[in-house]
Amino acid sequence: MILAKISNQIPGCINSNLLLAVVSEFVIKDIRYLVVVAEASQPEDEIAAALSTCLANLNILNFSEVDHFTLENQIFMIVEVQSCTDSAPVALAALLTGRELQIATLVAQGLPNKKIAKKLHISEWTVATHLRRIFAKLNVDSRAAMVYCCAPLIQDLQNITQV
Repeated sequence: MILAKISNQIPGCINSNLLLAVVSEFVIKDIRYLVVVAEASQPEDEIAAALSTCLANLNILNFSEVDHFTLENQIFMIVEVQSCTDSAPVALAALLTGRELQIATLVAQGLPNKKIAKKLHISEWTVATHLRRIFAKLNVDSRAAMVYCCAPLIQDLQNITQV
């Protein structure tokens, strides 16, 4: 396999000096793994930095390299992608804006978009836009999955406001 520059194919994996690609994804016992390939000629610290940047830009907050091997001058890395509940609330707070956190909290309380819009004095369209951005940042596709991912952070925020 010959790697080509794939920065236009993998959003967020842009590094003009390093060839890096997420080439596959699989799940075993509810644990998600990625297969990442890099040129073996690159220094390990540069590969590690590029991997961190690439995955962060793909909204993957927590990951760990399970194993790696070299084949035909390429390093293949198996990376475990940890679930969003394993993400520290601090990391989620840094990922989402204040308004997005407000909306996630209101969704967790069971409010529909119309009531969220009224409560925050914004349009329903704006609420929907914020939700789409939250979904993209958390790599989820439903309100329930978003609440599940944000639950630790929402709980921490509620504990702080109650004190």
